[in-house]
Order: sequence, then C-alpha cells, then structure tokens
Amino acid sequence: MKNRFLSTALIILTISSIPVSFYISTVIGESDFFGLAGIIKYAWISFLFIPIGIGSFVLGLYQKKQGNPYRANQIVALICVPILLMIGLFSFFPATTWYDNREVEKIESQTDSDLPDEIKVASIENYGYIETYVKILNETEKQAFNKSIEQSEKWTNSLDEAIGTLVPYDVRIKIKNFDYFLFYNETMDEYNACPNYKIESNCFLVCYDVSDNKIVILSDWKIYK
Repeated sequence: MKNRFLSTALIILTISSIPVSFYISTVIGESDFFGLAGIIKYAWISFLFIPIGIGSFVLGLYQKKQGNPYRANQIVALICVPILLMIGLFSFFPATTWYDNREVEKIESQTDSDLPDEIKVASIENYGYIETYVKILNETEKQAFNKSIEQSEKWTNSLDEAIGTLVPYDVRIKIKNFDYFLFYNETMDEYNACPNYKIESNCFLVCYDVSDNKIVILSDWKIYK
C-alpha cells in the first residue's frame, strides 16, 4: 500500500511538473510584460523538476524487480523528462534572445534620443525585425523621459495609419493603446513618414505606454513596399 501511494504521487508530480515549471517561468519572466522572451529567459527552471521524473523512473524499476505488473512510473517519466529537458534548453539559445541594452543603445544612436538608464530589457529576433521590450524602473527617469518626449518633434501621439498597416499584426495588437510613437526610416533618414518607394528600407519603431512604464521597440525592421 505504501509503495502504491508513493507510485501514484510520483506519477501525479511528474505529469504536473511540466505545467507547473512553465507557469513559474511565465511569472518570474513577467510574460505579461516581456512576452515570449521573458518565458525563454527562465525556461531553465524546468530542469529543477527533472529529478522528480528520474525518481519516478527509478521507482518503476524497483517495482519491476518486485514483480509489480504495472509500469506507469517508467512510462510517465520517459515522456515527461525529455519534455522538461527540451523546454529548459530554450534558455540556452542566445542567438535569438538576449537581455542586454544593445537594442536600446542602437535606438538612441540612430534617432539621437535618450531613453531611461534604469531599465529591464528583453529582446527576441523575429523574421525581418528585432522586437524589444523595455521596462522603466525609475520613476524620476520616467518623468524626465516623458518631458523630453513632450518637447520633441520626433514623437507623435498616434501612429500614422499607413505605417500601422506595415507593423506585424501581433505587435500591432500590443501597441494599440500606447501613448507615444517614433518611427524612423534609416535608409531615407526620415521620421514618421511611411515608405512609399520600391526599395527596401531599414526602419525603427519605438512605442511607449506611459501608465505601464513600457516601451516596445522594433529595430532592424526591413520594409519593402
């Protein structure tokens, strides 16, 4: 009876380890703010649950030696442990996600703008553009940034409709209610003007939500129209 209880408990824990580890990654990674990049950063947490599956597998071997007819512990472990391993490995793909300020510095250099210094950043590379999430951590720097935007001619209160149609759909949904926008066409050295020529343009888009202290950046955004 004791072994049966332990076996059942390990099966439940092994199966639940996948959604539980994923949930923890979303919470710690602030996925509601940083999206997929936040989850990937903490995907390694799934490694912490692998010992549960290994314990379940070992118990299954023990049961087999004892002549126990069912092998549920081994089967569950052989399914769940590889899944946990694959999830965790996503944290070790720095080529597609990174968490330094390089995209912020790129925007500041290209647009001659100053973004706050005390920030938390997550970037993820997509096909044709790099998507960066910036969380402003210092209220004083936020107020100074707000003031600089109000005094700048580069920022607008709404995104030009023609430019908006070029924004990737998932990003367009995220920035729908943002307060300020800055669009820069590096190729033509133009601000807030929709590309209307048949050449590939390298563009940057900065979107700012004041209430959420959130900046979304599209950099190295290739537009061909």
